[in-house]
Amino acid sequence: ALRSRRAPVGQALYESVRASTSSSPTLRALLPPILTGLHTELRHALPPSALALLMPLLTAQLGSEPSDDAEWEAQAAAFALLAAHCESKLPLSQQTRRQQAALLLSLLA
Repeated sequence: ALRSRRAPVGQALYESVRASTSSSPTLRALLPPILTGLHTELRHALPPSALALLMPLLTAQLGSEPSDDAEWEAQAAAFALLAAHCESKLPLSQQTRRQQAALLLSLLA
C-alpha cells in the first residue's frame, strides 16, 4: 500500500520534518489523500518499518484541527490506521509503541 504512494508519502514525510508542525499548508494538503487512500487499500497491518515511517504523518493529522470534509475523513482514517496497529502481537519497536501511546493519550486528553 505504501509502495504505490511512495512519492506523496516521501514528500509528506519531508514536509513533516521540515515544518515540524501540523500547520504547514503543504503538509495539510498532502495528508488527506495519502491517509484516506492507505486506509481504504490496507487489508493487513503494515510492516513495523512502514508504520514507523507513517507515525509522523498520523501525528501531524491527529494533532491538527480539521477544517473541511477531506480533513475530517483523513482524521478518521489516521485514527483507524493507528487503532489497527495497536495489537500487542505486532512486532513494533519500543519507540513506535511509545509514539502510539503518546498519540492515543493526547487524543484522550
